[in-house]
Formats: sequence, C-alpha cells, structure tokens
Amino acid sequence: MKINENLAQNIVESLKDTIKQDINFMDQDGIIIASTDLKRIGSIHNGAIECITLGRTIGIIYDNEYPGAKKGVNLPVKFDKETIGVIGISGEYEIVKKYGTIIKRMTEILIKEEWIKENQNIEFENKKYIIESILNSQLYNLDFLPKNIETDAKAIAVSKIKFNSIDFSTKRNLIKLTESNYKNNKLYTSIIHDRFVIVYLDCTYDDINKHLNLIVNHANNSYNLKLNFGVSSIFYNLDKAHEFYKQALRSQKWSEYNNKKGPILFYKYMDLGLILTSIEDKDLYEFSYKILKNIDNKDIEIYEELFFLYGKYNGSITAIADNMFMHKNSIQYRLNKLESLTGYDPRKYNDYVVLWFAFFTLKNSENY
Repeated sequence: MKINENLAQNIVESLKDTIKQDINFMDQDGIIIASTDLKRIGSIHNGAIECITLGRTIGIIYDNEYPGAKKGVNLPVKFDKETIGVIGISGEYEIVKKYGTIIKRMTEILIKEEWIKENQNIEFENKKYIIESILNSQLYNLDFLPKNIETDAKAIAVSKIKFNSIDFSTKRNLIKLTESNYKNNKLYTSIIHDRFVIVYLDCTYDDINKHLNLIVNHANNSYNLKLNFGVSSIFYNLDKAHEFYKQALRSQKWSEYNNKKGPILFYKYMDLGLILTSIEDKDLYEFSYKILKNIDNKDIEIYEELFFLYGKYNGSITAIADNMFMHKNSIQYRLNKLESLTGYDPRKYNDYVVLWFAFFTLKNSENY
C-alpha cells in the first residue's frame, strides 16, 4: 500500500498538535514524504531504511547517527500486516521514546480510517455507475454483471431529493440504511442528481412497500426529509429497464400530486395519473390557464376550495355551506359566478371534468 503524500502531511501535522515535537513520515524507500520540518521533505532517512529492514523501532541518540537522520525515535507503520512506512519523532531519545507507541497507533488508525473512507467512496461510485447502467439499459456494457441480476425479479423506486437539501453525510447514511434493511442487501441504491433511486432484486410488491415505508419514516423523523416514492412494475428483462424507470418517474410525480393518499405509489395502481403524467407540464399549465384565466388571482383559492368541496360532497350545497360557514345562497351565487368566469358549469358532468383538470393542474403546478 502506498501512502498519499497529502495524507501523510495531514497525519504529521495533526500528531504534532498532540506531542509538540517535529514529526516525519517516511515511505517504504526511506524518503521523507511528509514532515513538520518542511525543509526535510524529499531527503533520505537511513534510520527509516533500517527500521523497515528490521521491522522494529529504531532509537537515534544523536544527529546523523544514521545519514540524513536526526536524534529521536522511528517506528514501523503497518497496514494489514505490511510495513508501509515509518513514523519518526525528532528530539532527545529519552524524552520522545515514551510517545512512540501511541504515535504509531494513532498513525495506523488514521491510515485505516482514510482507507475505509476511500473504499467507501469507490463503492459508492461503483454502485452509482451500476444503477446508471441499469436505468439506461446499458448494463451489458459492463465488464461484469452483478450476481443474479438477470434472473431475479426487479423493480425500480424513485424519490426526488433537492440537491442542496441534505449534506453528503446524510446522503450516505440514507443509502446505508436503505441497504441494511432489505433482505440480504439485494438492492442497489444511489442518489443521482436530484433523484434517490433504488433498484430492487428478488422482490415482491409487499417487500418493497414495507421497505420504503421504513425509509420514508426514518427520513422524516431523523432528517425532516419528506420523500415520495414512485415504484415501477416488477420486471425481468434488463433491456427494458429504462422503460420501467420511466414508470417509476411517472409514479413518483403522481405520488407527489396525491401525497394525501400516501408517500408510496406503485405504477400498477395508477389510474388518472397515467394520463396526466404522460402530458408535458407546460401543456397542462397552458390548459389550466386557458380555463381559469378570467378568475382574479386573489379569488382563485376561493373558487378552488369551492370546486373541490363540490366534488367531495357530491354537489350537496348544504354540506358545502356547512364546511365553508356560508349561507347556501352564497354557495349557489359562487357556483354561478364560476360558470360565468370560465364558461363551464360544475353542475354539468362534462363541464365538471374540464374544471377538475384545470384546478387540479393549477394546484400542483410549480408556476402556481
């Protein structure tokens, strides 16, 4: 294992804060690659070479006892039973030797932590690459295929996450939680741009529903993060993965629209959403604007509430009046006014459908 020079320099500087002595880090060739005495970087330390050769601590009583060495103590740094370098403390040997063991252990711990972090980053990126290959139906372009991915039942779940709403640590924790709470970790998950994506293997709809509810509750309780997942149909053919990813995206969009029905929506349960999510947002908004443009902005919420209560109570003027704390004649007046402003009468079935699309789209439009 070769130690990065930047990492070595960070280690010696952080350790100096502990013991207030100059510290050097030598690589496997005895070259000083990091030091709190910057002028020594790049020079050969023959005491370190001896330390590596013998595999034990070397005490140096006086300067240049070994060529290029100052008095102090040098200890072999090991990683996975391999000597990967030497940590040296400059100073009177009798004074600094007492620091030797603790400095050696701290160095090895810091290197191990960096190795874990680096490998986690590599694993994180590898999983992201695998998911992107699946979503674009290009998995067969990889040099390898993840185990059982061709034969297992698969499904894709997607939720939106605003890019700046959570930090990297939270993203990593969400991914760890997601992976560790599904049977045998048989899934791939990553955050790609503003989408939290999960590819399930060996799955059933019940498995997915239980797992996503756990994720949604944890994200809400621990990070105050609201997630709405859309889930594709279960599929087998990897070549069709991109089509099922589109299903998940449409389900997610409809799940956001209908979040009162729950934060998880399976594509197979979509009804009206199949139509609305297949239409461009700009076209939906244009339709909504065309129908409702004559309603003043300050009144739009009043008519929206009235209209949806009309549908909720199946046209019962009494029930609507009770809900809005208004007289029945006032409700009738507003319904008539809605017709005069839009040209559509909610009391007529066909007109009601037009108004429903218009108000629903406006309610869920980012432009609203």
